[in-house]
Amino acid sequence: MPPKKAKKSGSKENGGGKKKTKAPAYLTDESLVSPFGFAVDDIIVTPLGLRGTVLGVKPKRTDDPSVGYAMYVRYEGTGKTNAILDPRTTSGYRREAEVAHVWRDVNRIAEEKRRRDAEKAKVLAVVRAREAEEAAKVAALESSQSKPKKTKKEDSSAGKENDAARA
Repeated sequence: MPPKKAKKSGSKENGGGKKKTKAPAYLTDESLVSPFGFAVDDIIVTPLGLRGTVLGVKPKRTDDPSVGYAMYVRYEGTGKTNAILDPRTTSGYRREAEVAHVWRDVNRIAEEKRRRDAEKAKVLAVVRAREAEEAAKVAALESSQSKPKKTKKEDSSAGKENDAARA
């Protein structure tokens, strides 16, 4: 077995090195996205035929937003996110038909309803289980209180009567 490589002194495992800063969130202001010819949550089709959803824009350079913005798209199927610098200068980017947007919204609502129904079913199952436990406890308590306790004399005399009846 080959020897293990030594860890670098600046690696995260050793507590050194710089931590990556989190990228800024997408800007979704309509005034920033509309120059690209699309709106946030629009379904677009690329020149290659890939479908994606517009997420928003980010500055091309984080240190100087005056340079301009790039539009970001999440592609269907892969879930990968990519920047499109200017879809107006490249022909072939187009907004998907309104029917696709409506069906996407219908599917989102149906999925949310399924999720809520599943959560509701879980909660109801827990409630029913607790009610069943409580009912069993109450039944056990009632049965123990309703039976009068027998003494040894009563038990032995009842046993003799049963033996006589069987004979």
